[in-house]
Amino acid sequence: MIFADYIHEVAGKRNFIRFDAFIIEKMGYQYEEGEKGEGNRTLALKEFRKRTNRRNIATMPTIRRWFGIHGYAKPSRDAVYEMCFAMELGKEETEEYLTKGLGQPSFQINDYREIIFLYGLENNISYDDCISMMEKFEASLDISFSTIKTNSTRELLNQYESKKGMAAGDFIMWMCDNAEWFKGYSQTMLDYLLIYKHNIIEEIRREEKKQMNLLLNGTGYDKWIAEKKDIANPDCRETIEKFIMSHRKSALYNVSENLGNMIIELAKDVYSDKITNSRLVSEVFTASDDWKDKGKKTHLGFVKPVTEKYLSYLYNIPSHWEMSLRIKWGIQKLNEMPDDEEVPNWVYVLLKEIYLKPVKINTVKEAKEVLRQSGLDNKQRCLMIQREDLLPLIHTVAQQRYLEEYENDYHEDIARQMFIDLADSTLNACNMPLISEEYEIDYILLALFTKEEMYSYSDLLGVWGDEGK
Repeated sequence: MIFADYIHEVAGKRNFIRFDAFIIEKMGYQYEEGEKGEGNRTLALKEFRKRTNRRNIATMPTIRRWFGIHGYAKPSRDAVYEMCFAMELGKEETEEYLTKGLGQPSFQINDYREIIFLYGLENNISYDDCISMMEKFEASLDISFSTIKTNSTRELLNQYESKKGMAAGDFIMWMCDNAEWFKGYSQTMLDYLLIYKHNIIEEIRREEKKQMNLLLNGTGYDKWIAEKKDIANPDCRETIEKFIMSHRKSALYNVSENLGNMIIELAKDVYSDKITNSRLVSEVFTASDDWKDKGKKTHLGFVKPVTEKYLSYLYNIPSHWEMSLRIKWGIQKLNEMPDDEEVPNWVYVLLKEIYLKPVKINTVKEAKEVLRQSGLDNKQRCLMIQREDLLPLIHTVAQQRYLEEYENDYHEDIARQMFIDLADSTLNACNMPLISEEYEIDYILLALFTKEEMYSYSDLLGVWGDEGK
């Protein structure tokens, strides 16, 4: 069977966890697809509106789509927190909404907003009071504050457990005294993203070096090195390029123009000290040409375009989250001042840091407008690392390790288990749901290990399409 048709068939066999199925069942109704399930969707929505006291968490068309009515949409993480508070759920049920309902990490207590939400859930504080606590924290920050990486999530969780019994005012004071801990993101997740990025590119370079050396062996490079007594390092880009450029038309060495160009291009990659996002996009997140226009295209809900820009946002999460806090601090401070008052000097300093050039403003009102807009612009850069960000990288590394260990000897069960073990150890460390065929991405990635061979994530992208969306 053509790979594209195989994926189309596999994807059509299962109904995966979606938020509409999750919340319909949470409201006490059975989830059913298509027209057959319309009645239960409507009843579940009515029950939800009753349990949330008809709170306007989002617009009604959006809320309906959470239940699969007139389309489907997954709620934001913030919306899930708000609905859980409105339904007066506890810590455990809210965690289930985050992990099983959204398929996202549990409470991210490195994020000051989420540790306050967690505190509120455990102390029966309302959602709106939690928002007020966040604003007090933002207003209490120092303009020179900077986040640090020394506290692990586990250490911070231990600190929280000892402080969660405090009164709200004292809890915020404790947070303000330790503001540098609340980075807004998980350092553990970011570390794994970086590790897998380096592993993927370094393995590619090892393979490229094998190919480069194989090509060099046919040129007489070793003979040339043996004759040159002054070559300090034969295993470097400069020496290889010197050999190629000096012997393109030599009768003594087999260096044709095409062969020489191939070796030089390989050497550039092999000896580069840069681990670039563009390389990661080209190797993992670019559709393989092998399966384009062959067989049926399949819509897969977890697939999203991964560009250099997206990876830049992802790998620069620390600076974006820190800037978000600084902007919120600035707005809170300006809210305490009359709109027509002269702008304090720290505003100009902050705006120059944001826009990398001086910004002309005259009044506090103008400064607030500029900061609010910069906050909106920066918000799109403040990503939360998802399972969908990690799993394609883990899948790629697992396959690289398998090939390194077994070369051309393919064993489906061993290869699949290698991926599961690597994924589960990483997901567990990141406090994310472990591999389960209930999730679409997990099921499809496991299906890439077939009886005959294993397919890559880029192969999968080659058969992805918008059909069935």
